Amino acid sequence: MAVDLPPSSDLYGDSAYLNQEQKEWLASEGIRLKAATKNNSLVKNTWIEELENKYYRKRVENTFADLTAKFPKKIHAVTSEGLLLKILLYVIMIILDKQF
Repeated sequence: MAVDLPPSSDLYGDSAYLNQEQKEWLASEGIRLKAATKNNSLVKNTWIEELENKYYRKRVENTFADLTAKFPKKIHAVTSEGLLLKILLYVIMIILDKQF
């Protein structure tokens, strides 16, 4: 996963992203990987880390669910630029819908 985050950032992820090598590489870049741990993990998060992960991940998952719920089942586009434009307009529509 390519990341372009400023140093001292927090990156929240699912337990599928928990890889010790990747976590160490991100730490060398100044980024803290905060991922949920699996039940059979050797290195587990503390209860406060799990609580923090659940709080932020829930917000991300709810936002993503809101985005995908309003997307049409099929987007007809001839070019990649057209597809990106339609996706951008859908996201803007959802933001405006939440504001008003």
